[in-house]
Amino acid sequence: MSDRFLSVKEEMESRKLRFGFSYHRMFSWLASVVLFSTIAAIAIASSLGYTVDLQPERVVVQETATIQVNGPLAGVPVQVYLNGKLESEELPARFARLEPKKYTVELRRLGYQSWQQEVVLEPYQRAYFSPVLLIYSDVALTPDPATPLTDGRFTQVDNRNLELRNESEVWLDDTFVTRLSQDIISLRWLPGRDFIVLQEATGLTLLAADGTYTQRIVDYPQTQETTFFFTEGGRILVMNDGTQVLQAELYEYISLIDRLGAGRRTATP
Repeated sequence: MSDRFLSVKEEMESRKLRFGFSYHRMFSWLASVVLFSTIAAIAIASSLGYTVDLQPERVVVQETATIQVNGPLAGVPVQVYLNGKLESEELPARFARLEPKKYTVELRRLGYQSWQQEVVLEPYQRAYFSPVLLIYSDVALTPDPATPLTDGRFTQVDNRNLELRNESEVWLDDTFVTRLSQDIISLRWLPGRDFIVLQEATGLTLLAADGTYTQRIVDYPQTQETTFFFTEGGRILVMNDGTQVLQAELYEYISLIDRLGAGRRTATP
């Protein structure tokens, strides 16, 4: 066998080894690219509000939605339930990447009336319940000797853009809001204009400005309009029944400073 033949054979073997090594590196590189692309796609989909369900046969990308609940009891322990399952124990509460379907949102706090709303979420929808106002389950009216019957705030009724029609219908800016099963004596805004206070023969009722829900403030049978106003942003009800002035605290208020102080006290050994 000639030296030239041996030289050519060695060169071919050398090239084969080099080509084989190149194929291995190329395969590894392609596998890395595919893995990186898959991870990046999942991360981008998640950031856009999708959930990715990896199944043995296929990858399913699901459109998701969001629910957010805000209220004046921010930072105060409030149990937030979605479809009967406890999901949070304080407000504000935000639930993202939810499957589009019907949800029942419920808030519970010891000593307060429960609050509940239903919402059917569509893909990409963001459902906001803000603000949510929880009222004590037992509001007690007590005499208020510090406020005279002639206090000018009793006659300063704020019912801008509100209208009572057909004795039981609430209209806002000439748009129908809701209709109650019993007659309404009077209506006015709660401070902040997120809620409307309805005076009925049996007491006062709180109505969300969008008409989505009502909540009882206080039971107080009456046959004629009773003047009243609110202080501390709506937390204190002051009522004039014609013979005396009564007041009631509707919900607890804990300031941010108080909450921070309580947190520090809890964290201190």
